[in-house]
Amino acid sequence: VTISNPAGVAGDVDLSVNPVGRASAWVNFHGVPTAGTYSRTGTLVTVTMTGHGMTTGQIVDLDFTSGTATDGTYVVTVVNANTFTVTDAASGATSGNVSRDTWLRGSFNVSRVERLNLGVYRVNFAAVLSHAFYAVLMSSKREDNATISSGNNPRPTAYSASTVNTVRVYGASLGAVPDDAENFSVVVFA
Repeated sequence: VTISNPAGVAGDVDLSVNPVGRASAWVNFHGVPTAGTYSRTGTLVTVTMTGHGMTTGQIVDLDFTSGTATDGTYVVTVVNANTFTVTDAASGATSGNVSRDTWLRGSFNVSRVERLNLGVYRVNFAAVLSHAFYAVLMSSKREDNATISSGNNPRPTAYSASTVNTVRVYGASLGAVPDDAENFSVVVFA
């Protein structure tokens, strides 16, 4: 990611590395749960989710709501527009229902985004930050354009160099009620 500086200021800011003053982590993710079905043969889990929109190599947080597949974070291999596969740590035959809780479209130094509740997420860093007193910038947008949401990170009870404790999204036209967003971005400076 490169952010161009205003005219008259030399150079661009490259957010892919972190010398002093540059981003320590960033992520763009889809935070609206999406339902589907799955079947597992051996360790290969085949998920059917109409119009999932993902590409091979992206990361998903899956909640298997029936059957015996293992909840967790997986790297996706896309089969077609409605089907993708992941590899489960457990083996055996099972099938049932699944929910894609979050889907990471792109990231740097983020291993997982957990959906804790409606409009509430936890961002987990892949590598611990240099300190726990970081700054967080957020933005989000619903795909239906009916609601433009804004990120809000209330003062955490304890800072952590390994996670952004809680990120909340509030829908502006929803009267500041927490809401999930299809396009959510977080940048962390430490």
